[in-house]
Amino acid sequence: LCFESDLLPSEERSPAHLAVAIDRSSSMGGPQLAAAKEATVAIARKLGPADRLAVVAFDQTVDLICKPKPMTEANRGKVIEAIEGIQVGLGTNLYGGFEQAANALKGVHVKGACPKILLLTDGLPSRGTRDRRAFVSLAETLRESGIMSSTIGFGFGYDEQQLIDIALAGDGNYHFVHNTGDLSDIFSIELKATQEIELRDCQLTVKP
Repeated sequence: LCFESDLLPSEERSPAHLAVAIDRSSSMGGPQLAAAKEATVAIARKLGPADRLAVVAFDQTVDLICKPKPMTEANRGKVIEAIEGIQVGLGTNLYGGFEQAANALKGVHVKGACPKILLLTDGLPSRGTRDRRAFVSLAETLRESGIMSSTIGFGFGYDEQQLIDIALAGDGNYHFVHNTGDLSDIFSIELKATQEIELRDCQLTVKP
């Protein structure tokens, strides 16, 4: 048998709509924060005008570093500059970072996109909400509204089960990072998952 398929052109892939929430607590200082920034910058460089990227940084406070904007060349430079300017702080408001990333995505609709949050941390919540059920509840609520949540844990100082529970509730993935060099690959995997080519309009012809 010979199979022929007419797929949509690559430029008509699903657009990306991402929010990256980066833990900038003191324990993230050094190579871990540097790797997080580098991986986020790499994502920004891969995105195009149809895509959106929001970046949140959190310690005891939470800042929306970049609002979700079309990733044009002009916006890309500003986004990269803002990411590279993230500095180490004190404390870990994990829930606040998660919630801010969710609000950033909910505030902008991108037609055809599958919005996703990448929540990255290396430690336990020390500020804000610490109730594990609240994290799961937020992830479930987001999933029901079409927003997925993936979690990324650095080292051995965080609550692994908590990150697993968030990812399960959010229909996302959980990743453990032991080597900071693996982070860019993890980000690329998550980006690719949001950019799968739509197959609804493909045609399959079967010939003898």
